Amino acid sequence: YKFSEFAVKVKRLHEVAYQNGVFARIIERVRLDLDETERLLALPSIKFALSSNKEKMAWIESCIASTQEALEGLEEHMGRVGRDLSKGKHVSMWHRMRWVLDEHEKVIHGRMELSASHQSLLQVLGFLTSLE
Repeated sequence: YKFSEFAVKVKRLHEVAYQNGVFARIIERVRLDLDETERLLALPSIKFALSSNKEKMAWIESCIASTQEALEGLEEHMGRVGRDLSKGKHVSMWHRMRWVLDEHEKVIHGRMELSASHQSLLQVLGFLTSLE
């Protein structure tokens, strides 16, 4: 039993760069949606439409804030591996071990939080697009 656990962890050491890349692409997609939300909120027609609906504006701001917080939490756990990859280096063995033993599970939980926040943000985008 312990050997099989060890074998699974060793296999995961080789998947660190790929897994980090997947999470990085998810983060980039959410960032693009946040940028689009900010662009729409800056339009005069949308500002005017929301000026009389304070509750809706509070909901929109809440969705944006929760999405940004989820992004920051996820990026915090991806930092070491991401820095290695952004420098064009292989992921160091120390960072691989940290990822497998500690950070990967935290990133999975952060991904769930980001997914829920992103769903709310997509509803915001749908609403704002209808006002555009």
